[in-house]
Amino acid sequence: MRSIATLVVMSILTTHAAAIERHNISQMSCGAIDSALKLEQHSILRHPSSGVEKLALYDLYVRDRQSCSADQTAVLTQVPAEDGSCNVYRCATVTKTFKRL
Repeated sequence: MRSIATLVVMSILTTHAAAIERHNISQMSCGAIDSALKLEQHSILRHPSSGVEKLALYDLYVRDRQSCSADQTAVLTQVPAEDGSCNVYRCATVTKTFKRL
C-alpha cells in the first residue's frame, strides 16, 4: 500500500514538472519572451552563456510578482534577447537574518 501511495505522489510531481514550458530565447525578441511568460505564468528560459562556449544557462522565470509562493519574492533580472536585454522576474526564497543584541 505504501508503494502505491509513493507512486501516486511521484506521478503527480512528474506531471506538474512536465507542464513547465521551456524556451530557447537566443532567437526570441523581448516582446516574445514577455508574451510567453504572460501566457504560461512561468517558464524555463534557456540561453547560451556569454562567457563559456557551448554552455547553456537556464532558470525558471515568472510572469509577475504574484506568481511566486508565499515564502518567495520576485527579483527583477535581465536575460539576453534577440533585440537586446529583457527584464523578467525570477522567484527567490526569502531568508531572514536576526541581529544578536
